Amino acid sequence: MKVSQMTHLCNTLGFEYESADDYGQALEWYEKILGAHKDYLPVYYQSGLLYAQLGKYDRAIELLKEGIAIAKSQRDEKTLRELTAALDQVEDDME
Repeated sequence: MKVSQMTHLCNTLGFEYESADDYGQALEWYEKILGAHKDYLPVYYQSGLLYAQLGKYDRAIELLKEGIAIAKSQRDEKTLRELTAALDQVEDDME
């Protein structure tokens, strides 16, 4: 499925809200993308790390694992490494 410019724009909006410390708005935009465009890998990394930052580790791990599965299916080695490293970091932070 081709990712639309609108999906990129929504992701950028989420990132901008996150940068402005408006985490609720950021997560709203990330969740919209997750609901509409499950194959869009950047949102798994960003939302997973934000959920972890907010102490919502279960959701963070769930998203990162979903992203890892999608990256494997898309054979996207770079993103797979990034998501795996993020998952390792989140799991380390929980200990």
